[in-house]
Amino acid sequence: MKRDKTSHETFSRMAGQSQAGSSHLKNIKVSLSQALQHTPNVLETGLPTIDRQLRGGLVPGLLTEVYGPPGSGKTAFAMYMAAHILEDHAEKQGAATASVEPSDKDETLISWLECSQRLPATRLRDMISTNAFDTDVEMAKLSRVKTRRVASLPALMAMLLHAPDGDLPIFLTKDTKLLVIDDLTTLFNAAFPPEDSRSAAPGESQSARRARVTKLLAQTLQTLAASCQIIILVLCKLTTRVAAGSGATLVASLGDAWQDACSTRLLLYRDFPPVRLSADDAAALRYCAVQKVGGAMLARPEGVPVRIVGSGFQEMDLDALSRSVGTQRFREMHPPPETSSTINRAELPVEEPPSVDAEVSEVLEPATLESSKRPASETSPLSPSKAKRFVLEEVRDSEEEDDLDEVALEEEAERAI
Repeated sequence: MKRDKTSHETFSRMAGQSQAGSSHLKNIKVSLSQALQHTPNVLETGLPTIDRQLRGGLVPGLLTEVYGPPGSGKTAFAMYMAAHILEDHAEKQGAATASVEPSDKDETLISWLECSQRLPATRLRDMISTNAFDTDVEMAKLSRVKTRRVASLPALMAMLLHAPDGDLPIFLTKDTKLLVIDDLTTLFNAAFPPEDSRSAAPGESQSARRARVTKLLAQTLQTLAASCQIIILVLCKLTTRVAAGSGATLVASLGDAWQDACSTRLLLYRDFPPVRLSADDAAALRYCAVQKVGGAMLARPEGVPVRIVGSGFQEMDLDALSRSVGTQRFREMHPPPETSSTINRAELPVEEPPSVDAEVSEVLEPATLESSKRPASETSPLSPSKAKRFVLEEVRDSEEEDDLDEVALEEEAERAI
């Protein structure tokens, strides 16, 4: 109860001093009206489909939100945008100015506010590495990225509303191109925990105070982006909302007031692939959907398939990947037959065609064996006269055998009588 009362007094004091606290933004040399009329150079995302939906890319001077569930790639997307700015600055300034010589001038291009986790410097270095042997240029690029730890939501509000000497906030310089807040949901959940909603102090409800602080923060960031002509990229998580009849759904965690203040909103999420992909491609698949552009909500936002690679983000052609997977599996299941070009002819046995003598001997061999078993008299050729005599003798022998058979039958019949 004491903690909730302290938090209530802190945010009430900030809200009451918001007019005086935001006066330092008026002292910026570029007026707000001039900033709104200025046509800045957009920051391309490097994703062709997303850039077309964003009408060129991310616009300086506007508040942009990138939200999604944990592990969807929000931090990687912010680092990818930071790498684009660092590479573009290095190309414009040239390698000669990208030295690491000490200088009193603060040339911070990227300001990164760490609200939940540390900036993965190793991954950022991999994204900006163009030459593995030119470490001086890499260190020069990384030196233009400044990180600052933000412990609580009141600390963030204090840095935004109370700048020293009426100048820019302490985490910005006149050279800053990108401000990343990673992530804002963590600060709000710590300042307004759900379990304290029923045990709030008398007076203003927690939901009302949360909405008021959200609106104040959104207005402050809008003014800061337009006045300094920088891109403010705010990373947020999704929260679960349970509604009667529809079950649990994932929604933006900061409410409608925050959504209205953001000019551009990008949703990153993961989903099952609509086509058959390899295991690696399916694990790397993410979707990026443009929800809002130029303050207008899109009627039918479509998720663009992307994946995180070493250099950042890359669009995926799911149809081409599916065809390649199908072709590979077909080849594995149906390997091509071996052709004459793949067979070593030296390994094949050479068969000689059979000779005519061998064929004749093979045909005549059974007859030769059968004739060898017969007597010589049967195998010798017979003249016509001898052949006729041989036939007559055969007939006579058969008649004599018949007569003997008849005599034997008559004798047997007489004995029987």
